[in-house]
Amino acid sequence: MTKQQTQNFINELRVLQPKSLFSSRVGHGLGDYVDFGDSEIPAAPVNGAWESIFTHNDSWGYIQHDFNFKSSEQIIHILSEVASKGGNLMLNVGPDGKGNFPYYSVKYLKETGAWLKKNGESIYGSTYGFIPKQTWGVTTAKPGKLFLHVWNRPFNEKVLVPGFSNQVSKVYTLVGKKALPFSKKSKDLDVDMSSIIDNKSPNTVIVVEYSGKPQALNSTQPITVSSQYAENIIDAVFAKTTGKANVKKFTHSSYFGVWHHTTCVADMKSPEDSTSFAIRITEPGDYKLTLEYSCADEDSKQEGVLTIGGKKFMFETLRTAKHETWKPMLFIKHAVAIFSTDKPGLFNVTIRPYQKGKELFKLKSIIVEPIK
Repeated sequence: MTKQQTQNFINELRVLQPKSLFSSRVGHGLGDYVDFGDSEIPAAPVNGAWESIFTHNDSWGYIQHDFNFKSSEQIIHILSEVASKGGNLMLNVGPDGKGNFPYYSVKYLKETGAWLKKNGESIYGSTYGFIPKQTWGVTTAKPGKLFLHVWNRPFNEKVLVPGFSNQVSKVYTLVGKKALPFSKKSKDLDVDMSSIIDNKSPNTVIVVEYSGKPQALNSTQPITVSSQYAENIIDAVFAKTTGKANVKKFTHSSYFGVWHHTTCVADMKSPEDSTSFAIRITEPGDYKLTLEYSCADEDSKQEGVLTIGGKKFMFETLRTAKHETWKPMLFIKHAVAIFSTDKPGLFNVTIRPYQKGKELFKLKSIIVEPIK
């Protein structure tokens, strides 16, 4: 359809339904809100109205043998992450020929609804949180309130909220309004959630009430790495690149209709093409660094260098498969270093090719695991 035909189509439908809204997929920039790719969540908050589209299993219609249903925990995590970026979630469910929803769609959506009935304040009418995604979870916000969506409880039950500059008046659980002890040192807010007995919730929501104007999202602050979690995942979206290295989105598919979108650091072909991540290690100790990447067979067996705290670690890339949009994108987890520090502090993790050659790999994340 031409732009004029599309506009005519919109105009005619609005005669029938004046309050109808049109997705950006209508084309020609005529949509009322932005739709991303199927099963895609943007890497960072997006201004304006937008929507993320998922299906409950892998099918957009009814497929009797498709049992890859997302659990209520997965749905709640997707929902809270979409909300933490300022968006709306649309979840497709495929009924059978008689209009019946699959059993597991009913079961898991009812469980999600039960969670929303108690925690909906942190989702409905909220906007993105001004604290970037942490190992423990994500944040959403309303005027004077920041909602902490805790997916992963730290071992010591103390949630660190870094970069919180506002004055805090009180902290409490959304369910039950139970007051929680907290302390604030400089821009660090520590919340003690040890008194929360319900440790089976897929997402424990904590409310932080504060005074003053909401701070701007600081996407450049160091990524927190803590020994209070089994692993800390540093996504490619937080990378700073030099030379021809850059951060890209790669679309891939398990099979027709099932699309995935993965952000990676790509195009590192010479020592000048590097990527670095600013991290903050909160406790001394030994940490294993694992690179999660995709590497075509013809690009494998190249040497790379990881540098942290003045120490260099050499590695040789391992093969997975060439990226093709209509095929699965395969990733390998390759442990390349153990870094030891006797005190907490700020560090830069830098990765680059050892010498000029083919593309080193497509880096999805760095996984940092404390060694106990």
